[in-house]
Amino acid sequence: MTLDDAWAILRTLQAGIDARDRDALIALFDENAVLIGTSAHAADREAVVDYLTAVADGEPFRWEYTDVVQFHTDGFAAFGEIVAGDLRAPFRLTLVVKDGKIANFHGSIPFAGP
Repeated sequence: MTLDDAWAILRTLQAGIDARDRDALIALFDENAVLIGTSAHAADREAVVDYLTAVADGEPFRWEYTDVVQFHTDGFAAFGEIVAGDLRAPFRLTLVVKDGKIANFHGSIPFAGP
């Protein structure tokens, strides 16, 4: 995997979110993928499908990336901001890709504290 591959995956993921295309989002993920988000996690296929369905059906948002860093031959980290309605917050994620599909997604909005 190259950084160009990583950017392509991020663009494809955002395109699926923008289009509210549940099937396109699901197709990006490996059958055995694990997905960890800010508010929930999904550790089996059914849960991943449910999570991505909620994303497709939920409020629109976008990720604005400032940096993408490869950390292994099949993984990368991305940093930037998530923008959703009036929310603009720091965002970070790591992805591991297996045979062109997302095998592990861990994205979160850091907690700033009270």
